[in-house]
Amino acid sequence: MKADEQGFAKSNTALILGSLLILLPSIDTANKYFGLRGIAVFVCIGLIGLFISIRYIIPFLREKISENVFLYLSAAMFIGLAVASAIGYQLATSGRFGAGSDADDALIIAAQELFSGNYPYYKETYLKNGISPMPGSVLISAPFTLSGTIYLLNVFWLGVLFFIIRWISGNAVAFFGIALMLAFSPTSLQNLATGSDYIANTAYILFAIWALLTSLSSSSSPKWQAYAAAALFGLTLSSRSNFLVLLPLVFSALYQIGGFWQAMKYLTVAGIACLAVTLPFYIWDPAGFTPLIVQANKVTSIEIVLPHAGKLIPLSGFLAAGIFSLRRYKANDPMFWWYCAIVQFIILVFTTIVHSIKLGEPDIFVGQSGYGMFTLVFAGVAFALTFLPRSNFPDAAEPEIAS
Repeated sequence: MKADEQGFAKSNTALILGSLLILLPSIDTANKYFGLRGIAVFVCIGLIGLFISIRYIIPFLREKISENVFLYLSAAMFIGLAVASAIGYQLATSGRFGAGSDADDALIIAAQELFSGNYPYYKETYLKNGISPMPGSVLISAPFTLSGTIYLLNVFWLGVLFFIIRWISGNAVAFFGIALMLAFSPTSLQNLATGSDYIANTAYILFAIWALLTSLSSSSSPKWQAYAAAALFGLTLSSRSNFLVLLPLVFSALYQIGGFWQAMKYLTVAGIACLAVTLPFYIWDPAGFTPLIVQANKVTSIEIVLPHAGKLIPLSGFLAAGIFSLRRYKANDPMFWWYCAIVQFIILVFTTIVHSIKLGEPDIFVGQSGYGMFTLVFAGVAFALTFLPRSNFPDAAEPEIAS
């Protein structure tokens, strides 16, 4: 880590700002159970807790515990998460604690219909909502939805995030990175219990981008890995439309690795993969392709307050990503992931403000617990890579994207 990066990581102001991007994505849950006062209390306690953890508790534990032990602790953590998610999911779907979320139901119905040879978007969830996940989400989650283990979907992709952080910075950083993200995000725990795929969706987007940038940054990686990663990125883009605003950031990083034509080539591969997965379902029945309808309604429904909101809100994300894309990156640069988090947060806050004006009262995250996870996952990885000192880990790699 360079001197300027070390200074940033040691800055209390930077730590506070980073902590806010860990905490604010979960204010929907705090508001749901405790109201606006609950949000203030949650943020204050969270800021104090993260500051003490980063400045005192974690440095102390890292002096006392070896890297190898952290690997065992991580295994125990994920076993505990799997067990807790299985139990929580049974309770959440029992109906004893409210209606729960139908995000899991949407994926299950779509996968069952698709693999039964039927069009996956004609049925509704038990809350009478249309199926919103696009085909890429349905295919990626199929091993879990079809096997009846959808409660493990988020756990699995949290494990992938652990692998990414571990590859870059070692066992301890990966352990604390995931642990802090969960400990200070009640909404992430709610997602684990309800089987909502917001964590998983963001995690596999992040994984695909990381795999693409890493494979291109390493001279020893065979070319097929970059093409495969680009195709995977395209598949993951066929999930939720809010992730499309990350394209300027990804293009910038690819451009800095190999130039304009390299960036265009791999984004073209990603685009072809996305269209190949998505277009057949749209062409089959454009009027019945509910992902476009459901996702578009999130912003077009507020055009009574803000004309052309369906265009202005995504445009705000693209503009922010475009501005951030002017910065020069190196591989595994935490700032890249911070910018991905901020762009997602801008869209979320913009939509929330306009939706609240429409209703005439505060409506945190469009009345939906979970949308903050699109910010949290990026912020959680960036937070770990920024504020947790890198371990002396032999497999960690940090090739340059640009000089």
